[in-house]
Amino acid sequence: MGKGTTLELSPETAQEMPMVDLVYELLSQSPEPIYYRDLARQIAEIKGLSEEEMLSHLAQLYTEINID
Repeated sequence: MGKGTTLELSPETAQEMPMVDLVYELLSQSPEPIYYRDLARQIAEIKGLSEEEMLSHLAQLYTEINID
């Protein structure tokens, strides 16, 4: 599935965007589905978050994705 999708955003813009908006951008620019686990890894990389920091945000991100 869609690993390594490259965002068509500047790094500064991506850093400032809410995580749920980054998920939308990644999904809309990927030609195929992306696993939630892979989305979380890509978001953590873009945001410069450690694995522990990303884990603390996962539940909220999952909720926001499902609400949108």
